[in-house]
Amino acid sequence: MDNNINEQKIDYSVDARLVISELEAVHPIFLLNEVPASYEKNKTEYLEFTSKAITFTEFRLATQKCLAILGDGHIIAGLACNSNPLYIDIDWIANDGKLYLLDERKKPTDVEIVSISGVPVNKITEQVDIYYTAENEAAKQNNYTIYCRREDMFLLAGCSYTDSGIELQTSDGRTIICDAYNEALTIKRENYIIRHEMLGDVFYIDLRQFREDSSVDEMAEQIENAVDNGTKKFIIDVRDNYGGNSDVGEQLLQAMGMTAPDYGMFMRHSKLSQEQMSYKSDDKSFIWQPDASKAVPNENIILLVLTNVETFSSATMLGVWVQDGKLGKVVGQISSNKPNAYGEMLSIKLPVSKINFNISCKRFLRPDINANPDSLIPDIEVPFGDDILTAALDYMSLI
Repeated sequence: MDNNINEQKIDYSVDARLVISELEAVHPIFLLNEVPASYEKNKTEYLEFTSKAITFTEFRLATQKCLAILGDGHIIAGLACNSNPLYIDIDWIANDGKLYLLDERKKPTDVEIVSISGVPVNKITEQVDIYYTAENEAAKQNNYTIYCRREDMFLLAGCSYTDSGIELQTSDGRTIICDAYNEALTIKRENYIIRHEMLGDVFYIDLRQFREDSSVDEMAEQIENAVDNGTKKFIIDVRDNYGGNSDVGEQLLQAMGMTAPDYGMFMRHSKLSQEQMSYKSDDKSFIWQPDASKAVPNENIILLVLTNVETFSSATMLGVWVQDGKLGKVVGQISSNKPNAYGEMLSIKLPVSKINFNISCKRFLRPDINANPDSLIPDIEVPFGDDILTAALDYMSLI
């Protein structure tokens, strides 16, 4: 059942050298003197490993391993998408490095997965740590939830299949037999970008993607009308939202009569940025200072933004704007990327593997320079396993 076993071995050395040369020419980390000490060692090992014929999976994993040390979740997420892996067919969630089964309502139970085919779970999480960047502790737990189920990770840890499938041992003494399946065939994608409903006197906005679209324009108009008609309570739900164009978040805030504070930005200019971005510069970099004082709240509006561990990129930025600008409150769980994060992706296509390799060209800095740079910590933290929307509505009911 190993879907990589028959892969052809190819010389990917041209791709590997291009990965390193473009990375070092584009990514801000190399101008900001924030490169981890182990990077040079990782790079040397990577170029040596890829100098011989290897499989596509070996090339992808070696690239991930080399670059994970940089701490940029956008880069690793892109690389991981260049595969069609098998996953263990089971629902669990990670908390404090442990994997807990979910019940039929997708709620955590107290039953822990202690091993997979006899291999302790911590041996699998060790592999995930090697190949997947975790920008903060929340991201680390989310990585375990997702990638401990991936075939390449549990095989690297020494797990194996039996004739009946994959054996999982639980803390209550059971053995569960699971199949492996293709994640792409089972993920349910929402067929909308944004929608809303009234939950009592609360205008609830369910935002799935930060994508400029007529539905966002229509939502902004509905928000403006609601404000004009006296609606005061708003919730923007960006749980499980992986981001996109941050302008969407600004548009929704403006519809509520608010102005976001200024995020700071360090942009590195390069040949690639000249080719792919609308603004040009001969300077090595451009700096925009963060400024929380630029925020303009609407004192007549009570705004909550819902986040969870899957909130990422522009979705995290929206929460940071609201928190740092004192435009409202963040409710839920810590999101899986840093408020001070790399982003704004430039792309090259690697000629041999055909991977679209994405590289950040900006470093973003949250408006409040005294706030936590590593984690967006909710103003109202919801305990592990509790429903975040229910907690937000309970808070609104008291106002």
